[in-house]
Amino acid sequence: MKIFLFTICGYLVGTVYGLYSRPDYLMLGQLNWYNVLTKGYFAGRVERFFIGSRLDESFFYVLKFQVGAAVCALILGYLLTALTGRSSKKTSKK
Repeated sequence: MKIFLFTICGYLVGTVYGLYSRPDYLMLGQLNWYNVLTKGYFAGRVERFFIGSRLDESFFYVLKFQVGAAVCALILGYLLTALTGRSSKKTSKK
């Protein structure tokens, strides 16, 4: 259960960091976060035509941080459970 919670927390931290540090574009700035997370599902046809490739780039930028943070948190969760499991076994033998 700890590993699952670590992974979810890592995913959320990666999402926040990815949204915070996503690229900004000339004369556009940073795109709306709900358009980035949905890859422009809520953008209109004209808006989607002009900024579609930028929405995809921002989405994959955020996705990269989400996956990276989730994997790091998963590994950290496994390491912490392995280390706490060893220390509790050593103390129970004494």
